[in-house]
Amino acid sequence: TTLFRSDGPLVAVLRGDLCGHHVDVIVNAANENLQHIGGLAGAVLKAAGPMLQTTCDYIIKTQGILKPGDAVITDAGNLPCSSVIHTVGPRWGSNNKETSVKSLKRAVKESLRLAEMYNLRSIAIPAISSGIFGFPLKLCAEIIVQSIKEFWKDSKGRLSLQKIDLLNNDRKTVEAVLDAVQREFDVYIKTPSMGQSKTELRVQETGNVNQEKALTKKDPNVQIVTSCIQNMKTDVIVTSVGPDLCLKKGAISFAIYNKAGPMLQQLLMKEANGNVPEGDIIITKGCNLNCDVVFHVIVPKWDKGTGNASEILKHIISSCLQNAEALQLKSISFPAIGTGLLGFPKSHVANIMFEEVSKFTSVYHPKFLQDIYFVLHPNDEQTIAAFCTVFNYPAPKQMLASARVEKRFTEQVFGRTSLPKEYLAEMKVGEILLQVVLGDITKETTDIIVNSTASFEMKTGTNRQEIITKGGSLLCKNTIHLIAQEEPEKTKSGVVKALHICETNRIPSITFSTIGTGQIGINPSLFADAMIQGVAEFANQEQVIFLSVVRIVISNPQTFDDFRKSMQKREGTRLTESESIFTKTKNRLTSFIFGNKIKENKRKRELIILADLIEPAIIHICGESEQEVKNAESWLKELALNQLDGQVITNDLLYGFGKREHEELRCLQKQLQVKIEFEYKQSVVEIRVCGLKRNVSSAGFKIHQMMEDVRKEQERINDEELISHMVQWQFKDGNQFMPFDNATNFKLENAFIMKENSVVIEIHSKTVTVDFNNNTAEDINHKKFAVKRVLLAEGEDKNIPNHWEDMNGLQFKEVELSRSSQEYVDVTTSFLKTSAHYTIVKIKRIQNLSLWKKYLLEKKTISEKNALGNKNERILFHKPTRQSVEMISTRGFDRNFTELPVYGKGSYFCTEGASSIHDTYSSIKANRAIHRLKYMFRARVITGEFCQGVNNMIVPPVKNTSYPTDLYDSVVDNPLVPSLFVIFKDIQAYPEYFIEYY
Repeated sequence: TTLFRSDGPLVAVLRGDLCGHHVDVIVNAANENLQHIGGLAGAVLKAAGPMLQTTCDYIIKTQGILKPGDAVITDAGNLPCSSVIHTVGPRWGSNNKETSVKSLKRAVKESLRLAEMYNLRSIAIPAISSGIFGFPLKLCAEIIVQSIKEFWKDSKGRLSLQKIDLLNNDRKTVEAVLDAVQREFDVYIKTPSMGQSKTELRVQETGNVNQEKALTKKDPNVQIVTSCIQNMKTDVIVTSVGPDLCLKKGAISFAIYNKAGPMLQQLLMKEANGNVPEGDIIITKGCNLNCDVVFHVIVPKWDKGTGNASEILKHIISSCLQNAEALQLKSISFPAIGTGLLGFPKSHVANIMFEEVSKFTSVYHPKFLQDIYFVLHPNDEQTIAAFCTVFNYPAPKQMLASARVEKRFTEQVFGRTSLPKEYLAEMKVGEILLQVVLGDITKETTDIIVNSTASFEMKTGTNRQEIITKGGSLLCKNTIHLIAQEEPEKTKSGVVKALHICETNRIPSITFSTIGTGQIGINPSLFADAMIQGVAEFANQEQVIFLSVVRIVISNPQTFDDFRKSMQKREGTRLTESESIFTKTKNRLTSFIFGNKIKENKRKRELIILADLIEPAIIHICGESEQEVKNAESWLKELALNQLDGQVITNDLLYGFGKREHEELRCLQKQLQVKIEFEYKQSVVEIRVCGLKRNVSSAGFKIHQMMEDVRKEQERINDEELISHMVQWQFKDGNQFMPFDNATNFKLENAFIMKENSVVIEIHSKTVTVDFNNNTAEDINHKKFAVKRVLLAEGEDKNIPNHWEDMNGLQFKEVELSRSSQEYVDVTTSFLKTSAHYTIVKIKRIQNLSLWKKYLLEKKTISEKNALGNKNERILFHKPTRQSVEMISTRGFDRNFTELPVYGKGSYFCTEGASSIHDTYSSIKANRAIHRLKYMFRARVITGEFCQGVNNMIVPPVKNTSYPTDLYDSVVDNPLVPSLFVIFKDIQAYPEYFIEYY
């Protein structure tokens, strides 16, 4: 991907498959008869489906054969885009060169004009006429690029198009188009050489970068900035993301996501268009960030220098700088890429960034990119120290002292050994205080005690190498039982495991015991070396935040001397950069402190495991033989497993779970003694519940209730937002009228529509009663003030159907149709088409102004998001209960009255009146035998795009897993020939006519 911008739409030169490309519209190189037989046109037809050819045949039949340069637009069928523009390019040799060039220019410009006419934002254009039409490739590429530039200039910069992809599937064509773009937009890309040039460096202590103060010089101004990167005001912000493209994982990307908003994740998924390799850059808009674009870079994990991770990181930095220059952007902000979860050494990253910036400035001598910022979090002192050291510039004032400390520990992992009292030795290992003491392990007061034992066999039947239990009568909170190992490497591994458990669980202190090591004949000196090296390795590999004190309790003076000597010989030395035991073992680490299962997620998904889980039951098994113990253990496991169950709940409503719902889940798992995991995957959210069968079932039922509450809350907010655009209730505050908040506005409007005399609300945390008869509000102290209702859409009579009677200021009116009117005949004909044996008593037109405006707003929203030409609205029938007739007429349809959700928990509508008369899809208990008179609504329903329904649905499914918030608009009984539609938003239907019949 190569991108260019000349203050207009983003122009991208791409190699790929046009039929699978995600843009609003693609351009198809067609012939004059729009017969898509072979080549690119044939591939487009195959992917889109036969309806595309049928549409094109109709165009030729009604408009005639097209000429070179003409273009028409159709629906995209099964293609991922919304529309297809078919343009006819010239055949080389059939006319003179000048005519062919003019025809090709017209074909490109007509395609762009159509895209603009339909307000489309992105378009993909192939090399039109360069295939079987024989247009010379180099000239073809030049004409296409020139046409784009001319079209943009003619529009004077007022374009709906934001992105133009020049897409072809062969390298030769891509290179020809790239050359043309480079020439036309006056940019040049070449491979960087190894030359370096020094650039001036300054440290700035704020994220509010004033670009006017940047140095005016040939090379860019490079600065180290201590700030939060999401607050930077630069043209580009760079962030790293994993191959799963989830912005909620890394600390930096999550901070950027929180400020930018969910749309940033959606744009990223759309632009990625499938799997992306490490080293790639995906460019999106900045959404709510203070930047124009975001460069999302795919960074590998640190491989200890054994692979190509460093080269990929170099390529990423270089590509970001080159793309920023190519896009003619002036400033870019980099975080310390890779220094967090990915494990790159901070000084190594600083060196790479320095080298790549130097190469870039010396090779490219950029004309546009003026400011390069390395943005480091103010609290990340180690990274600041590393960058200041590499860039040879002093740190900010408040960081000078800590930077010196961090620099020392960057170079010297081990501090000096001190002996504050007899048989107590201390030294700093990174940020951890290591203490070795001669004493009694049972008197230790740290949060965790690690007990070393010779073996857990002792007829217990367990084979785990560490078991965590509660502290019992000890002074600590928890204990870890760790089997002492003969091999020093395994001892070191056990230490790293225990320390990782502490850091993960935010535990500040831990004590190791050496009791039991003598039973297996461990050399005390080697044992001391292994334990201290384990502490150092952990301190070097982890960004330690919570763990601060590590104590080792020695049982005899001789062993204490061995530990002291081991500490003293390491003073001032660095830890070797060999692969650590932590790295080797962290993916196998499993912790059960507080029942919390913590593991490295290899698939890079955000996993929320709720704290305070089940209290573990520790069972000690004793027997006369090892076999008896194993048999008992097997029997217990089988017994336990037979009582256990698991349930996975997947639903888009889970995206709406926030802190309140998570707290409810924590209480639920504690109450029912189940384990609940909440996981964000790439395209879905799921909750996993494990525990006793009866408890899992109860938890699942409760979670579904919570999901229903979230759905209702989301709909309430949507309804409040809709009403706020139509009606605004205001109260008099002093000399002016102030608007109510959306929730109060909605409450007032509902009470007004229901013709209530008064309603109780709150204003400034005070309870007041609003009297609709005299438009006043009165508080508990009998203080009165005026309220008024303002119609925001007042005067827009064009939205009211012409055939409605005058509302005379009313919000609701029923009008009985005259049997002699054409309107009565039309409604009767549509209803009796398949149910002629029924007799109509009367038909009423429902004139509900509030419902009608809500319906129109929803229709507009759905029509704008769906493909052009999609049939979004249908005339359908709904059979109500006798009791619900008045409610539907005044307040609209309510899916909560559905008793037989065959295809989902929604409101059901049939295409024919006779189908809706059947009892299958509507609750008609009160309409049988007792009441001869029957009822039917003929409704306008926004069905939009639909799919097959399923009985347990409470919302429609996602249309595309890459965009989890884009749902189908309705579901049906048969997607090929639907006779029944189910909607899940009540405002998608308007009860236009009420029919009484028998």
